[in-house]
Amino acid sequence: MMRRFEGQVSLGVATLFLIGSALPPAGAPRAQTETGETSPAVAAQATTGRIATVSAAPVQPVAAQPQAYRVGPNDVVRLRVLAWRDAEGRFDAWPALTGEYPVSPSGTVSVPIAGLIQAAGLTVEELAARVSEKLQAQIRATVAPATAADIIAYGPVYMLGDVQRVGQVVFTPGMTVMQAYALAGGPAGLATANPGLLRQTMRDLGEIRTLTMALARARAREVRLQAEVRGIATLVFPATIRHPDGPEATQQMLNEESAIFEARKQALALELENLSELQGQLETEVEILGAKLGGQEEQIRIVREALGNIESLVRKGLARSPQLVNSQRALIELEGRELDLQTAIFRSRQRISEAERDMVALRARRETESTRELQVERARIEQILENLGTLKAMLSESGVPEPMLDEDDIETVFSVLRQQDGGTVEQTLEPADRLLPGDVLTVTRLLPEEIR
Repeated sequence: MMRRFEGQVSLGVATLFLIGSALPPAGAPRAQTETGETSPAVAAQATTGRIATVSAAPVQPVAAQPQAYRVGPNDVVRLRVLAWRDAEGRFDAWPALTGEYPVSPSGTVSVPIAGLIQAAGLTVEELAARVSEKLQAQIRATVAPATAADIIAYGPVYMLGDVQRVGQVVFTPGMTVMQAYALAGGPAGLATANPGLLRQTMRDLGEIRTLTMALARARAREVRLQAEVRGIATLVFPATIRHPDGPEATQQMLNEESAIFEARKQALALELENLSELQGQLETEVEILGAKLGGQEEQIRIVREALGNIESLVRKGLARSPQLVNSQRALIELEGRELDLQTAIFRSRQRISEAERDMVALRARRETESTRELQVERARIEQILENLGTLKAMLSESGVPEPMLDEDDIETVFSVLRQQDGGTVEQTLEPADRLLPGDVLTVTRLLPEEIR
């Protein structure tokens, strides 16, 4: 597992002000005044802080801090050692052991009396505890010496590959891959550019980068609009679409286009669903009106039969004229209702046809809008490509090497060799990943034919 840390030099430095934290164990002599009270100096020692200072036996293991920095080869460690004086009842500085100790390439430090100590892989607290344990064992002390440790210099990072300055880069806590790359001068091609045109070249390269980002977004929109025009249900982007800021920026850009695609697709589906529901309701209404119309027609048939009988009876003098008039009036009313039902059915069927036309028109309108947007986006892509070509031609004429001319097509790969778990491992890093002292960072810029 790659070691990460939040390099804080203050972690060890803080311990230099807190080295009086340790007190003698129970029963150890204490300096007293003539009145029998504890010496103010000893009392002061008893009230000081307790961070990264090791004393008092037995030594308790210090809990590792998240992402704490661990000592590495070629670091320089400063130790402050204090020994317990039984006669005085206090800790005194041990000048012979206090000083700066380089960590060897094998990860060890040589401390007088304590001997050779494996420091690599330890935090400063763990190293201080290890030194105290060794010293206590060697001098056979009842109270372990108090030891404080901090790092005053880190091993370098070594730069190789396509950089201006191959060699060592001074490490600072929290250094990222991109920071080390910048300290090494960036791409090697910049070193061969005409110094008089370097400023203009950098402006042109910045413009190329801006256009490259715009081109990536335009191509992503083009894919989305093509899918909308063709009615494709799932949006799939080709691997050739890449944001110049790396995979994370590319994924974010594609996620945004996918979200737009899904939102537009759902909006269209909702409108079509509403029209379909309206169509279903109108069809149900037509069925109901048709049933009513059937009943109305049956009533009209019955009234017409009754009217015929009454007319016959009137002609024979067996019935009065008012009965005939009432029957005729009832027939007229029923026929009017029949006409109303027929009109309602006609209108419902007309609205069903309108809903069908609206669905067709909605799909056509969405396709037309997407097609229009697609044409605009393709024209924009052509304009961007033309501008990129002009800038590249200008850079080429100014003498800038070809590998610098198309950052969109060039892939920069960062790989590191790192000492880990007693061996050497090789890993591929992202620009924002953090480095460790002793890392060997190799920068490789792949041209299009190498990428393929």
